[in-house]
Amino acid sequence: RAFFGPTAWAKPYVDMYARRFRLDADQLTALFVLCWARYLSNLLLRLEDNRPSDGRVASSTATWLRSNRYYALWQYTVNNAEQLVWNGPARAKTLKMMTQD
Repeated sequence: RAFFGPTAWAKPYVDMYARRFRLDADQLTALFVLCWARYLSNLLLRLEDNRPSDGRVASSTATWLRSNRYYALWQYTVNNAEQLVWNGPARAKTLKMMTQD
């Protein structure tokens, strides 16, 4: 609820950040989804830090990650990205690009 819906309390902060770094509104949804993906990948790297890597994640680690609240938040973000509303006119273009097969 911090980012989604009409009462999203964090939205003004995202808009302020975007203005500060001159990000177009059509970039924000993709950036938002990618930030959650980055967080999960960093979490995974920390979990696997002490294990030799053959490029595969242990099934127990994958199971744990899927039960983690941050995975749920990422998944919710991906499934509901069209509900993210930012200031600016070009938002629909990014949503169309994200959902193309």
